Amino acid sequence: MKIWDFLARTTDSLAPISPEQRQRQALFSLYWDYYRGRHRKPLKMRSGQPDDNTILNYSRRVVNKGVQFLFGKTIEFEIDGTDAMTRQEEYLAQVWGSAEEKMTLLQEIALNGAVTGTAFVRLYPPQGPGSLPRIVNVDPALLDVITNDDDIDDIRSYRITWKSGDQWKRHRIDADAGQWIISEEVKGAGDRWQLVSDEIWPWDFPPVVHCQNLPAPNEFWGISDLENADINDAINFTASNINRILRFHSHPKTIGIGFNAAQLQNTAVDQFWTIPNEQAKVFNLEMQSDLASAYAYLQELRNAYSKITGVPELDPAQVNIGALSGFALRILYGDLLELTRMKRNTYGAMLNELNRRILVVSNLGDMLTRIVWQSPLPEDEQATSEALARDRQAGLSLQTYMERRGYDWEREQERIAEEQATTDTIGSALLRAFDRGGNGNR
Repeated sequence: MKIWDFLARTTDSLAPISPEQRQRQALFSLYWDYYRGRHRKPLKMRSGQPDDNTILNYSRRVVNKGVQFLFGKTIEFEIDGTDAMTRQEEYLAQVWGSAEEKMTLLQEIALNGAVTGTAFVRLYPPQGPGSLPRIVNVDPALLDVITNDDDIDDIRSYRITWKSGDQWKRHRIDADAGQWIISEEVKGAGDRWQLVSDEIWPWDFPPVVHCQNLPAPNEFWGISDLENADINDAINFTASNINRILRFHSHPKTIGIGFNAAQLQNTAVDQFWTIPNEQAKVFNLEMQSDLASAYAYLQELRNAYSKITGVPELDPAQVNIGALSGFALRILYGDLLELTRMKRNTYGAMLNELNRRILVVSNLGDMLTRIVWQSPLPEDEQATSEALARDRQAGLSLQTYMERRGYDWEREQERIAEEQATTDTIGSALLRAFDRGGNGNR
């Protein structure tokens, strides 16, 4: 199936959504099929015959590698750039949860964005004293976004539609005279929506933030990492053909000429056969090719998918990973690093705005955070240690040195103080023992 044949895919025709949203849902469904390995089978199967179709899911690797380069390592949110945590930074850390919870949520957001092209997050304010705001990763397929006809950045309405059992429900978040109104609706008879409840959102921003996965100028919806997944179809077709050829022709076939099967005589238990015809010939029919050209074409398709998506295909058997310097890694991962920098801009802007709104709805001020990113490249421990040692000699502070080496500065200071106190105690005891011994000898 070609990637742009999605219009022919079926969706729920009874869903009370716009034609444009129905088309997006069909496209998103196709993208998710590529990601999850539910690819079209390129070869037809006959009843009762083996299935030679071979699915090589490189599309999942493309998405996962992009997500890992973006959010594979822990990021931090800072406000003033100082070492001491501010009250707002501590609060954001509570909202996002532990490092594992935060990075899991960020990866889920990025996964939605990488597959569909656009990521959405909904913010729920604190529900009472002592409670925290909630950050919800929203399925982009549920959303229809209405913008100003003359300005796609001017959002007029977010419409989140889903089916609960047999009942269709919808949340409308509409801009109205400088404020936002959240309405909960259910689908009644016919195509009419019935209002269940509505409320005025008390802030001048909506509870939904979004970002494009990759920039798409002049459009609201962003670019998916899987827009070139057609190449995965070609990879599957070639691999399936190789598999079928091997099934039919990889084993030699014994051919006999100049006799019929009735003339064969079994003369021993080890299946040695004789033929009473000196003109008869018996030989093995074997493949005359090792399919080198087919394998080469398969590799070319893999290389093409790798180059177009920017995700390098590094085979440890062909690349001496241990000998690669940091500069060499940046060259090998150059395309993916460029894509990651683009995504850091889009996702980073969304997260900074989300954090600002979290602080505002929690009455902690109106301020933006700054994201501290880590290098996504694999690190050479020895090279990194030597570089930091040189920086330390050149004047790098001990605290920065230890933090870049992965140590907790405050915890290490506590441990050093504890060790010093223990050493002082032991030293004092030895001195007292020495003094008692000396006085006794005198």
